[in-house]
Order: sequence, then C-alpha cells, then structure tokens
Amino acid sequence: MSNGLKLKLWGPNGEEKEFSLCSREEVAKNLVLWATEIECNVADLDYQVDGGLRIMGEGNPYAGEVD
Repeated sequence: MSNGLKLKLWGPNGEEKEFSLCSREEVAKNLVLWATEIECNVADLDYQVDGGLRIMGEGNPYAGEVD
C-alpha cells in the first residue's frame, strides 16, 4: 500500500478541502469529520482519492455523469 494519499473534497455549497492521508482507512474518517465541520451529510460530499475518478454526492446535479 502506498503512503501519502491525497483526498480532495467538495461540499454542496462550493466548499473545497484537501487532505494528505497515510492510509486508505483514513478516507472515510475524514469524509465524516469534514461533513460534520461544514454541517452537511456525508452523502452530499464529492470526493477524489489520488487523482482518480471524482465520486459525486447525492446533492450534485451532475452525479449521473462522468467527471
């Protein structure tokens, strides 16, 4: 497993945040923490790990399309 994962997050109101993580186990933890911080549901966040596909949350109007 590689070290130094990059997690990008986008909130439902245009918020953006980036985390540097040590392991994949930290992805879910940071999704929950940031959703709590910006007072939204985890399902409303968009996220991307290490430049992969952007996973779009339920609240994103483009969630049915490819990013």
